[in-house]
Amino acid sequence: MADEATRRAVSEIPLLKTNSGPRDKELWVQRLREEYLALIKYVENNKQADNDWFRLESNKEGTSSLEAELDRVRSERDSLNLQLFNTIQHKVALAQEVEDWQLLKQQCYEMKLKQDSVDLEWSQHRADLESDLGLARAQLEQWQNQDRERRRVEGEELKELSNHNQRLVEQLSEAVRVQHELMSELRTLREEFEERDMKNSIRTARIEGLQAEVRL
Repeated sequence: MADEATRRAVSEIPLLKTNSGPRDKELWVQRLREEYLALIKYVENNKQADNDWFRLESNKEGTSSLEAELDRVRSERDSLNLQLFNTIQHKVALAQEVEDWQLLKQQCYEMKLKQDSVDLEWSQHRADLESDLGLARAQLEQWQNQDRERRRVEGEELKELSNHNQRLVEQLSEAVRVQHELMSELRTLREEFEERDMKNSIRTARIEGLQAEVRL
């Protein structure tokens, strides 16, 4: 446990009230200020208690070396505060740059997500188009097959119709030939009938003449 002198020395140092770190920006500046004030107070208390390497002596200006040392310490403190302030400003600037870089990185990540989403959407759209194109090609092939089949059937029907027409023409030609032959035979029979009828008429006339002579 700490002794009484240590507890008394600690109790005379200002307490640090700000709980912050280097990433807290303005609060970190306040924290450093409190730490420097506590350190300066500790040095002053040590000098007042003659518990350091300083001695109380008068200089040519009539001031004690402690006051001169305090002035020097204050000057060094101001210089350190200035350096600290510049360092804090630099750290704040770096922190701002880091924050800007993180923001830029976040924006790049969001842009990448959007790009990935666009790529995925385009891939799906492309897949849909390829599917539609495949269906269209299949339907077109089906239509082409149906059209070829229809043309084949029509060709066969046309060929059959042409053959049928050819047979009809042949049958008609045969019918015409038969008609001509029948008409020729009919004329021949008619002529033969007329000739026979004429002969019969002559024979009848002769028979009638002979009958008349017989009656006489």
